[in-house]
Amino acid sequence: MALQTYRNLMRRFTLSMFFLTTSLTLLSILSISVGVVSVGFKDVVDHLLGISSHTFLKGIIDLRVIRTSASVLAGASLGVAGVLIQGITRNPLAEPYILGISSTALSVVSLALILNPSLINSRTEVMLYSFLGALLGFLFTLMLSRLGSSGLSLVLAGIAVTSISSGISHILLYLVQSVLRIPYVYLLMGSTTSVLKADIPTLTLTSIIGISASLLIVKSLNAYIYGDEYSRQLGFNPRLTILTAATITSILTGMSVAVVGIIGFVGLASPHICRYLVGNDHRFLLPASALVGAILVVLSDIIVRAISSVSGLGELPLGVVTGIIGAPFLAYLVLKRVRE
Repeated sequence: MALQTYRNLMRRFTLSMFFLTTSLTLLSILSISVGVVSVGFKDVVDHLLGISSHTFLKGIIDLRVIRTSASVLAGASLGVAGVLIQGITRNPLAEPYILGISSTALSVVSLALILNPSLINSRTEVMLYSFLGALLGFLFTLMLSRLGSSGLSLVLAGIAVTSISSGISHILLYLVQSVLRIPYVYLLMGSTTSVLKADIPTLTLTSIIGISASLLIVKSLNAYIYGDEYSRQLGFNPRLTILTAATITSILTGMSVAVVGIIGFVGLASPHICRYLVGNDHRFLLPASALVGAILVVLSDIIVRAISSVSGLGELPLGVVTGIIGAPFLAYLVLKRVRE
């Protein structure tokens, strides 16, 4: 019976991964095609395969490949971060944006830029400060939530931290936007417009390390969600599980914030979508959430570019679209939690 159940889960997981991978591939090609200057699917594929030699299209496609790559990596990172943070807090409402992790990361980066404007030339250092800010935000939210006793105390603490750090980051980014050379609203609500080619290798490396590290702790996460005592009985250290997952979450969130800014609700929606597809087992949930997170951000980037190409008024921040997608999930989950 157990073997048959596992086979059914594997079949379900395999089909889901095939569907998600295919969807992400097609959306990525569409993302490269969409813009003020539209490029045909065939031209994109030919360029990616090294067949096309059209100089004009090459420049456009290369820029969009950078944007699409950033969307995929940031989305995958946030999707995995959402699974991890929901796992170690045992709270389905948890995610990096809601808990203030993203806002705190951006606040620390902004403060570092004010103290040392030349930091903008070192993206690696910016990412390091973003990681430290994300870790600080998570620890502060967790400590604040311990003062409450209800299941919503963590979310309420996160909202408080988000409000404080968002206000601080608004002020600080307003002061340093001349250094950033981009409107600060793009960092506050996420955008791929300012992503540099040099950002992609670092973002790729940290995403691979973070996602791979998360897959190494799937057994301890599966045990931890059933309680500390159960986790200890299976030979796992709950505190080590929390510390490892929190560090990975901070790395993935911090790197995403440093490159594309704050993108809300992706870490909330992705895990819940994937639970319908592959169940609660973290062995299946983590890789599926990486793909769903990437799909959500790439799709959002396509939508904002399509709107801008039609309106001619400039691009909307990504957070506008991801908020529309993710906010209903939050409302549904809060109502469900209150009724329970």
